[in-house]
Amino acid sequence: MDSNALLRDQIKHKLNAVNLSSKHVKDAASFLLTQAEHSDFISNQWLEVFKNTNNPSFQLALLYVANEILTKSCKYGVSEFGEVLKPFVIEATQFLKPGPFITKLTKLINYWTYRKVFDVQFTEQLLQRISKFK
Repeated sequence: MDSNALLRDQIKHKLNAVNLSSKHVKDAASFLLTQAEHSDFISNQWLEVFKNTNNPSFQLALLYVANEILTKSCKYGVSEFGEVLKPFVIEATQFLKPGPFITKLTKLINYWTYRKVFDVQFTEQLLQRISKFK
């Protein structure tokens, strides 16, 4: 097995194993940030895992991983990672599962607005897309 195939398997495993534990979210995001040269693959896999789950809590955990990546990409010197991930976050909203976690997701998007992770227009678009689940 070549090194790229092994790395891709590790990335898939990290995304599929994430849970709502703060430590787990941060560990997964840190690992993914160190693989920023594969941001296209990571973003695609993130969306695949997101849309193929029926568990709203797992979706929230994946969004928390995205939050860590988006807010820390500059610190890791890979700010372009956020731009790569942005359209995948938009697309993910169409696969959201309704549930009580929508309130937490709204809080997360408001945090993105506050931290200026994305422009206000983008976060307002996200808030509008998830408002149908409230």
